[in-house]
Amino acid sequence: MRTERIEDDVFVAVGQQYQSTTAIFLDGDRALLVDGMASRKDGLELRRFVEEDLEKKVMLLVSTHYFSDHLAAWGLFPGVPIVAHRNYRQSFDSEAFRTEEEKRHFVEPTVLVGDGLEIAWGRFHLDVFYNPGHTLCSLAIDVAEADLLLSGDTVVGNIVYLFYGNPSLRKRALERLRARRRGKLLSSHTGVSDPVRLERALHYLARLPDEAAKVRAEGGQVREISLESCLPQDVAGTEFERLYHRRNLDLIAEGRIFPAS
Repeated sequence: MRTERIEDDVFVAVGQQYQSTTAIFLDGDRALLVDGMASRKDGLELRRFVEEDLEKKVMLLVSTHYFSDHLAAWGLFPGVPIVAHRNYRQSFDSEAFRTEEEKRHFVEPTVLVGDGLEIAWGRFHLDVFYNPGHTLCSLAIDVAEADLLLSGDTVVGNIVYLFYGNPSLRKRALERLRARRRGKLLSSHTGVSDPVRLERALHYLARLPDEAAKVRAEGGQVREISLESCLPQDVAGTEFERLYHRRNLDLIAEGRIFPAS
């Protein structure tokens, strides 16, 4: 696990498994965590970092969405309230690609929200708002005092992952995030980045069906669409993005999204 200090009282931890992230907001000797890593090993390292290195006590846990690759640490803080959207169970039950270890990460949340929630945490005011797109339990968090926007998995690198939700819902979710106009973006994987990734993800979402139509018209195979053909010209794809791009292409080939007219 690696850590990054965003401000004196804001840290981001990035786990080894899937590069899953946790945001850590401090208030005196208290800590609030957003998302909880993808493996128990990373979760234990997160707990050690907060309790031993930072010498803080975890008092509140918040989930941007209730998928297993962000729940591994929640069972390590018994009695600490867990905030999630009220659709959490529907989303958890629909999750695919879950490993046997990840099945054991599930812990019931204790505070359920609908449209949103305001959390006062020291100097911070966390504006937790409903932003369905990746899942029907997706929450985003706007933290004005840190000029930071937590997007969950609405954006993955510079692209979107369309196995859950639908493209039109994802587009609206990205536009809601863009409208916040923050200077820093934290997705649930890979760490803090420039919010320009929201624009790149919207570009990808617009290009993907066009590329599919083009390939079909030329008699080619949808699964051969390159990641770079769907990204802005000056942006190189990463291996992390290629994994989810391939899954998006599988969905198109199966007719689940962007079907042939």
